[in-house]
Amino acid sequence: MTEFGDVLAGRRSVRRFRPEPVPRDVLMKILAAGSWAPSPTNRQGWEFAAVYSDSLKKEMADAARGAWDDACAKAGGISGTVSEYAGNFVWFADAPVVIVVSARRPEGFMQSLFGGDAGTVSGSGTAAAMAAQNIMLAAHAEGIGTCCLTGPLAAGDRLKKIAGVGGRFEIVCLVALGYPAETPAAPERKPVDDYTRIIDDER
Repeated sequence: MTEFGDVLAGRRSVRRFRPEPVPRDVLMKILAAGSWAPSPTNRQGWEFAAVYSDSLKKEMADAARGAWDDACAKAGGISGTVSEYAGNFVWFADAPVVIVVSARRPEGFMQSLFGGDAGTVSGSGTAAAMAAQNIMLAAHAEGIGTCCLTGPLAAGDRLKKIAGVGGRFEIVCLVALGYPAETPAAPERKPVDDYTRIIDDER
């Protein structure tokens, strides 16, 4: 577990990258790690779109900013706070690569059986999130930094169109990726006991 533990504990959310591109062969190796994530009945119902295009990354960031601007207009007295918060979700345009991680929507019969819980029951979104984690850990092992973002999904439909995500899929997250220009300090972690419950027959 030592080597794996080092990779796991060494990963950081990186938001500043060096300008050099990530080689395609290295990227494909990283994405292949995503494919080894578990998925319900091994359906592998995910899709990865790796966006190198600067113009498309900017378009995606502009869409995210527009969605958050709309939210600010509805936020009333907290609009300033919301606007400041929105700045956390547009910097990804400067990353050398942005990976759009998507999950297949549940089948129609699942919707009929479980309604609003169909997505949770089908597990596709959970599997895609685990694939994203594999991608980030594999990238770190290759000396490449990443940051997972969900804030830009305020513009989810627009991002789908820009990135060419199919209608049967929903975006789960974006992963900004590149050679790091910073080494963030390790964030403090809560003790495991603070959020863990052991349930056994001695309750």
